[in-house]
Amino acid sequence: MPAPVTFEKLTARQIRMYWGGFWLIVLSETMIFVTVFAVRFLMAYADVSPDVNRLLGGLITLIFVVSVVPAASAVREIRQGRNDTASRSLMATALLGMLAFAGVIVDLFTVHLAAGSRYGESYFLATGYHALHIFIGLIVLLALYSSARRNRFSVDNHWSVEAGAVFWYFVVVMYVVLYGILFWV
Repeated sequence: MPAPVTFEKLTARQIRMYWGGFWLIVLSETMIFVTVFAVRFLMAYADVSPDVNRLLGGLITLIFVVSVVPAASAVREIRQGRNDTASRSLMATALLGMLAFAGVIVDLFTVHLAAGSRYGESYFLATGYHALHIFIGLIVLLALYSSARRNRFSVDNHWSVEAGAVFWYFVVVMYVVLYGILFWV
């Protein structure tokens, strides 16, 4: 195993500033998702298309929810300075995320909705916007995995792993809401 890389310990003020900026990003993204979901109801009313694949959507949701377990494990491990086990948990999260992402792509290309219909527009907008966030989350998870493998984190300097996990939790929660709104409500 390579020797740990030493970094300056972040001050409490720096960590607060990082977290403050990060939560502003999450809040702004949440507001965009709320707007996208509201558009769904304004355009398509309460109708749910019978053409959506609820089984595939449910499977994707299950994979996302399960992916939270290794993400939480990575945070727990990195707080204890165990980069090796944290990296494995980050990779497990990324692999589950890739599987869910593949499911979303399959769903986007196999759903039989008219893109110009009220429901179709809402469906493709929400699902496509969420797919972008999944892709970003996967890049973050893989970058964190790579850094953890090279012992770039310590007990005193690991806020980016926690932030990456929080972003992944955000992605998961948004998909659960998306699944409920687009497939059932």
